[in-house]
Amino acid sequence: MASTSLQLALLSAAVLGFRHGFDYDHIAAISDIASVQNSARRAMHLGLLYALGHAATVALLGSAVIFFQLSLPHAMDRIAERMVGLTLVVLGIYVLGMLFKGDYAPRSRFALLANAARWLHWKVKTY
Repeated sequence: MASTSLQLALLSAAVLGFRHGFDYDHIAAISDIASVQNSARRAMHLGLLYALGHAATVALLGSAVIFFQLSLPHAMDRIAERMVGLTLVVLGIYVLGMLFKGDYAPRSRFALLANAARWLHWKVKTY
């Protein structure tokens, strides 16, 4: 009986995890990475690396939660959803701004974060 319950739980986790990959934030992240690549092969490679990295992170964090018997506050889910939504709105505004400026190849989020970190470092250094 316990073996059947464990198998059902693992199957449910696999199905829900697979469905989770089709959430808008994941589609936006992968299309953000893929859209700035020069070849379809490179876009596919980096999209696959993103998916594998995300899956490994979720597996690692999920395992830690199970092993240490942790739980997150209920409000955390709402906060995380709002943060993801806010980043998508900011990214959308950025892409629209780039389109109005005539730049049709927006930089990746990593490039944006790296440039923001450089600018912040420069601002701190100039004070």
